[in-house]
Amino acid sequence: MRLMGIQINGATDTISASDGSLSVSSSESTFSGIATFTSGLNVTGGNVTGDLTGNVTGNVTGNVTGNVTGDLTGNVTGNVTGNINSSGVSTVTTLNATTISGVSTIGVTTATVTTLTVNGNAYPSVGPLSNRNILINGGMTVCQRFGLNTANNINNATHTYHVDRFKAYNDNTGILQGEWVNTEFPEGFRYSLKYTPATAVPSLASSNLSFISYVIEEKDFERFRWGTADAQTLTLSFKVKTNKAGTYCVAFFNANTFNRYYITEVSITDTTNWNDVTITVPGDTTGTWSMMRINWTLAVASNLQGSADTWGSSILYGTSNQVNFMDSTSNEFYLTGVQLEVGTVATPFEHRSYGEELALCQRYYQKHTTSSDYRVAAIRSNGGSTQGTIQYLYRTMRIQPNTSVITQPSIKIVRQLDDVTGAAYATLSVSAKNENEYHMTASIAQSGASQILAFGAVYDFDAEL
Repeated sequence: MRLMGIQINGATDTISASDGSLSVSSSESTFSGIATFTSGLNVTGGNVTGDLTGNVTGNVTGNVTGNVTGDLTGNVTGNVTGNINSSGVSTVTTLNATTISGVSTIGVTTATVTTLTVNGNAYPSVGPLSNRNILINGGMTVCQRFGLNTANNINNATHTYHVDRFKAYNDNTGILQGEWVNTEFPEGFRYSLKYTPATAVPSLASSNLSFISYVIEEKDFERFRWGTADAQTLTLSFKVKTNKAGTYCVAFFNANTFNRYYITEVSITDTTNWNDVTITVPGDTTGTWSMMRINWTLAVASNLQGSADTWGSSILYGTSNQVNFMDSTSNEFYLTGVQLEVGTVATPFEHRSYGEELALCQRYYQKHTTSSDYRVAAIRSNGGSTQGTIQYLYRTMRIQPNTSVITQPSIKIVRQLDDVTGAAYATLSVSAKNENEYHMTASIAQSGASQILAFGAVYDFDAEL
């Protein structure tokens, strides 16, 4: 039906035409079917049911059920059910919608959206647009402990960090090998964390276990109110590539008391490309939660297996479907793009600058390398006794850290204060005084020597979880 220059005055059923527009002023007026308007439509009451094809100029007050194709100029007051296909510029000041796809929100001052997708990317349904990622170093950009493509072995039931904030555990007769690599990564990334069995375990014995994990400290986790009726839902997303197809499990624990767990299964069938994984975890309303640990299980014995997608009151690491990644030295597992955020939507990975990521990592671990940048310390030794100097850490650490001297230093005598020649140097020691300061001391065996020394050494500070 094509209407042009027609006026309908409600219940009078009187139709009169005027050139240029169709005006409906009665709340009892209803359009059904397909109406094509070549000029304008002004509806001040009632409902429009059916498809509108063409341009609408003026205000529409009431409900529109159907598709709108063309340009809409004016205000729409009421509900629009169907698709709005606009070939022109749409300016919206207040928007209430369930799903928005491919729409620019420039100029929208108020928007209520359940699921927002722009240019194919999902955006948060709750929480902030920035600082969404609860985890640190999910892009595997910071690795203070090891160089690129340098492997280290994990065995004897030890938790061993490789890239910052991510550690692995291996409790079986084999050896799990970790490596920070820049040879395998998905689009938009440059690094990944790689694990492979250096010594295989074809058959697992009781309590045998291998996994990668991340622990969220209390100050970052307490706001999610787990263990209460207000526990928030969280969504974990990550990118994984492995040549060992099958089911892998990701488990979530309360890392303070270790008596609550939630296991999810991830099926990997594509062994040549990177796989995008999204897991939504309902907040646990019971148990005691101050920290959370996330486990990517690589192998788990049958006595440590449980059911998926339900909260349990113990610590189990996987289901009976979990593959044994440790069964061959040719197996490879790559992980990057790890993000945990509030809500049920997995948004695009939030990249931070390297400086931001490094500063966040240094709350937990710092490696001081002074081999070419000597630290000056005033040392006075009388008959073999030692004194030292106070130095400051790069960042305030989570707690007073453990310290170790990785490489004993070379030493320079900056100034000789007494009339003695040379000095017999013994060892350098480093001890943390608190989460901000540490103490450097060294021995000078030459009795009566007073010197100002500079040390070139490698030492670290560990406040990891």
